[in-house]
Amino acid sequence: MVIAMLTPITNSGIDFEIDTENPEAALALIELCKRLLNFVCTFKRINIPDEDDISNRTCHRILISLNYAIEDIKTTKNRDYLKEIRQLSRKESQFQYLFDVLATAKTLAIPDIGVLRGTSTGSCVYGEVSLHQMRSFVRELRIGAKDVFMDLGSGYGQLCCLVSAYAGVEKSIGIEILKNLHDAGVKHKNEFERLMKYFGKEHKEIELIHGDMTDFEDKIKTEPTVIFVNNYKFDPMLTHKLKKIFMGCEDGTRIISPIPLVTADEYSKFHHWKAESLVPMTYSRKLKIVPENVSWCHNKPCEFTLTTINRNRAPFSR
Repeated sequence: MVIAMLTPITNSGIDFEIDTENPEAALALIELCKRLLNFVCTFKRINIPDEDDISNRTCHRILISLNYAIEDIKTTKNRDYLKEIRQLSRKESQFQYLFDVLATAKTLAIPDIGVLRGTSTGSCVYGEVSLHQMRSFVRELRIGAKDVFMDLGSGYGQLCCLVSAYAGVEKSIGIEILKNLHDAGVKHKNEFERLMKYFGKEHKEIELIHGDMTDFEDKIKTEPTVIFVNNYKFDPMLTHKLKKIFMGCEDGTRIISPIPLVTADEYSKFHHWKAESLVPMTYSRKLKIVPENVSWCHNKPCEFTLTTINRNRAPFSR
């Protein structure tokens, strides 16, 4: 193992450790250059090789060139460099920067994305919601500092990482039943946090939990103000268990899901609702969607529904 340090591009950042003998780290360095340090490479004309041409020696050479370029740019206070740094504080630029940070963290932590697929079926099948769709949710619902975000079936935790930094929520919590995904999530979270420190950027607490979501009933009922649950492939038994748990959530809790927790037909036939039902204590509406928003729908975007817990609403009104 040969550890080299990449000089931070901001005064508030810290050195980023890279093992130049690790092939995955070398690929991540290329990703870092293309996505996040592209303006440095462009200013100083640093040639970034293709992934097929990367070697330990090449990786070391790029690091030396980058460190020299970053120090020179910071010392001379290059006008274009200062403009790039200011851009990072803008909301739109911040999302693109976080998008690139998460992609680089994924390359570092999960070089073989096959581990995300595994052999899961049924309720445990893996599917991704795009970061652009999550950004849309944050904007539309004005998710912010007073919120606690929970992702039920969090995969490798990219939504939790995004929301912790982009929305600035008090805390992001992910619960994942599959150990291969949870383990990948822990690695991804660690690399995400390393990259954030390198750029001198802050994010709030991220907690990733391994286990069956239905075993965390009290946590689901009391902690989150916003819950995301990808129930697209959930079986009826799991769906029933979750609905019972959601009935105990605090008023004002907002739940985002692709499959509505209460259908329009159930709301319209309110006189048939059962004692254990979400119908009299919730209202629902469709959320805005973006193109290509999920990994499992290729022909058209997947719809999402917001279900809000509100026991004080007018009886059976929608």
